[in-house]
Amino acid sequence: MLKNKHRIISLFICICMLLCTCSCMPASHSETSNADFQSAFTVHYIDVGQGDAALVVCDNKTMLIDGGKPQAGSIIYTYLKKLNINCLDYIVASHADDDHIGGLSAPLAKMTVKNVLAPKTEANSRSYTNFKTKASEQGLTITHPKAGESLDFGSSKIEFYGPITESESESDRNNGSIVMKIIYGDTSFLFTGDAEREEEQEILSAG
Repeated sequence: MLKNKHRIISLFICICMLLCTCSCMPASHSETSNADFQSAFTVHYIDVGQGDAALVVCDNKTMLIDGGKPQAGSIIYTYLKKLNINCLDYIVASHADDDHIGGLSAPLAKMTVKNVLAPKTEANSRSYTNFKTKASEQGLTITHPKAGESLDFGSSKIEFYGPITESESESDRNNGSIVMKIIYGDTSFLFTGDAEREEEQEILSAG
């Protein structure tokens, strides 16, 4: 009888130790990833081959920055749909080169967009014509942000550093790129389009 009592006590202690060990184990990688994904601020870098495309989400506000070449439009649209995004608060075209603006026509054609930002310098290209046409079909006027301006984006803030001097030449569109910094708490992201040394130096000289 005493032996059975000792066995029951020993078994009870083992079970308690096992439960404590399980409760102290770290969360699995998938659980951590899900928690990260549900955070208030996320940046998605979309692989579009040549060019750039980034999706920024903050407190259910959405911003698509650039879209790669025209053939990347379907990639971007599919990516947005997988995230159940049917509306974009902002589309930003850093500049009018084909490998940044080409893929933006697809989301402009297939989903609601509230604001479109781009530099004043345009391009005599099919991609840019499609971009302007699709924006116009939604009744949107393209806004040209200026250096020193800012806007609130959910609980984050966006500051525009460039272009300081608007490029007047199609051959120098890179140095007319929109340069913007997104600030969320202690974290910030700088998006520079294809800004080259000349525009970088202008921004530095402006402080």
